Amino acid sequence: MKKLGLGYEDMKKVNPDIILLSSCNQGQTGPHAFHPGFGSHLSSLCGFTYMTGYRDKLPCILYGPYVDHVGVGYGVIAAVAALSTGAAPGRAVLSIWLSMRWASSS
Repeated sequence: MKKLGLGYEDMKKVNPDIILLSSCNQGQTGPHAFHPGFGSHLSSLCGFTYMTGYRDKLPCILYGPYVDHVGVGYGVIAAVAALSTGAAPGRAVLSIWLSMRWASSS
């Protein structure tokens, strides 16, 4: 988004009261930030394939975009928390970063 001129600072110039929620696979900073990934990959990294398998068999891949649903849920919680805890117009500078891997692992 930032490369397209739609980063938080750019959006804040248009609307200073904006709350921006940005979500990515494995975080926007840190050692895994630039690793590619997708739902099944993140399900495995979060341990879901281990938990859904049988002890005497190989892990089972979850069918469907489980981590996408979990990430959206945490994103909504973060946005509502930002709105309800004083992110008042003109006062708050707020950009929320959400890692799908972190949200699905918690």
